Amino acid sequence: MKRKAVEVSEKRLLPAEKAQFREAKAVEVKNFIAAEAFKSLPPHLQPSADQAVGMRWILTWKQKEDGTKKAKARAVLLGYQDPSYEHRATTSPVMSRQTRQMFLQYAAWKRWVIQKGDVSGAFLQGREYPDQLYCIPCPEILEAMNLPPGTVTQLMKACYGLVDAPLEWYKSAWNQILDAIRTKFKWGDWEQGTFTQCYANEIKEIPLCATRRRQDDGAVTEWEKTQLRTLLGALSWTAQQVAPQLSAEVSLLLSETSQGTVQTIKKAKALLLQAKARHNHKMKIHQFNPQTELALYAWVDAASQNRNKGGSTQGIFLGMAPLELSRREVTDVTPISWHSSKIDRACRSPGAAEVQAACNGEDILFYARYQWSEMLYGQVDLKDPTTTVRRTAGYLITDSRNVYDKLNTEVLVIKGAEKRANIELLSVKAAQIDTNLEIRWVHSEAQLANGLTKAGISREFELYYKMNARWRIVEDPNMMSARL
Repeated sequence: MKRKAVEVSEKRLLPAEKAQFREAKAVEVKNFIAAEAFKSLPPHLQPSADQAVGMRWILTWKQKEDGTKKAKARAVLLGYQDPSYEHRATTSPVMSRQTRQMFLQYAAWKRWVIQKGDVSGAFLQGREYPDQLYCIPCPEILEAMNLPPGTVTQLMKACYGLVDAPLEWYKSAWNQILDAIRTKFKWGDWEQGTFTQCYANEIKEIPLCATRRRQDDGAVTEWEKTQLRTLLGALSWTAQQVAPQLSAEVSLLLSETSQGTVQTIKKAKALLLQAKARHNHKMKIHQFNPQTELALYAWVDAASQNRNKGGSTQGIFLGMAPLELSRREVTDVTPISWHSSKIDRACRSPGAAEVQAACNGEDILFYARYQWSEMLYGQVDLKDPTTTVRRTAGYLITDSRNVYDKLNTEVLVIKGAEKRANIELLSVKAAQIDTNLEIRWVHSEAQLANGLTKAGISREFELYYKMNARWRIVEDPNMMSARL
């Protein structure tokens, strides 16, 4: 995955580097002029400068495939200066990880070809900006327009920096089918079949001198804390997108950051090395037989009070696989979504934590079943979502005897010490009745979500990858723990 570029300070550039960025700026200025992004106004129609939005340059180095770097300059509006900032519509459709995985799974299932393009200067190729907004462009742009510095112009295109620029681009592109888009817009990269980019290899370690490395219990400095958050933030993005095996460790380390020690930095470094060691890791989207009926499976697990201040961790792994998986066969399993996070409320016992994970897992599973059914069958009745959900089989898989025993009864009775947890579990019981949800119990070594609750290398994920992203629901008729 591509890492976000770091802004460059123009004052610190070498003369040769400044020359490269001058050329990059010239290219950007040419794009703005060609797009007619700004309209010059006669002096008597120009508002005062305090009613106009400013503009600045963002300079970055773009890493090329051959390892060299290329100067990239982007002129960006200071959108926060927009007088109508708080009233602008900002919501634009952004594909979630779950939607991406379902889209890839659907395409693989139906043998479709996936294509990805990078539109050059996307926002400048959008429709004319519908609102009236004034701007003072960068001096280089004003010079190209033969206008003096500081001139107020009218904005004609939704440029980068505007809070509603993504929405404007979406509206511009929404009604265009693929061929029309490729004809209308100038494209940069166009890829098909593989979309591999670099990310983990570019994450930098936190430097520690020999003396500092020996101070395991020493509190992190403010600089180290900032670096730690940067490193874990980068790893968190990797874990969220393609590496569920890193999720638990990242989540647990992030909870330590505010009161971190040198030992926390060491653990973060070890995790980074683990991520880099698997930089060739591939997340597999299985090409199931088009005639195969697919179902959604949610493995749910929890670790009680394993965080700072007694917090508990939930792990949820949502996968898509044929119905044969529910019949104890070894089948391909495509990852759809995964979650490793702190449970919202305090849990007094492991059983209460498992209940929370089960309830949250069923909620995620419900939405996924709804989404997949909508993709398969089209129009849905928003007033009756359960009918839509029932069209896709769903399985909730736990290694908690407590959760399984309570749900594997005709009626869930509220009794025992954890009454609140039992009440919350009623929502899962209702899902069994309303959506035909099935509950399965497995021992801990067959629990895929186990690797999303605990630090360290997950044996379950390692086995899952070694089996080429295949798994099996291992049910023990004697309900015996794997530790026995």
